[in-house]
Amino acid sequence: MHWRHLFTTPNLLSLGRIVAIPFIVAALDMTSRHPQIGLIAAFLMGLAGISDILDGYFARKYRDVSTLGKLLDPVADKMIVAAALIMLVQLDRVPAWLAILMILRELYVNSLRGIAAASGTVIAAETLGKIKTVCQFVGLIAFMVGTMLPILPHLLVFSIAWGGVLVAAGFSLISAVDYTRRYLAILRG
Repeated sequence: MHWRHLFTTPNLLSLGRIVAIPFIVAALDMTSRHPQIGLIAAFLMGLAGISDILDGYFARKYRDVSTLGKLLDPVADKMIVAAALIMLVQLDRVPAWLAILMILRELYVNSLRGIAAASGTVIAAETLGKIKTVCQFVGLIAFMVGTMLPILPHLLVFSIAWGGVLVAAGFSLISAVDYTRRYLAILRG
């Protein structure tokens, strides 16, 4: 495969999410001293969420779907979500149990994908996983900005944050079962 096939628009968008991780982490790290910097982290997380939607759109529209892209897209999502969750736990905005549950699910699904890929099969993200990712991004962004708002908007954003991550946690479990079912079907041949 020629190197140009690696640097497609969808793959570059996925790589962009990975590149954004240290900037999001740095911005969240500074929020304890400068709470308004949380807006920068939320903005970058929002851009990452939009890039996730766009890379799928471009891959389908221009038939630019590749094996690398099928693997890189979900890995980029998992990396950015895990980094944000860990930082939000450190800032006491997200409970550790929730972050552990979501990160363990991601590790489990990635392990299934890796095993399947080793046997020449790609398990692409399905609708459940995509809904989970959108809910994660919405919830995490709301957690990033929620503490900087006056009390009434804070309560609304806090509700959105919890709603997003709890719905994401539910979809995480359901989609993990779905990935397991699909992997077992592959093993049966």
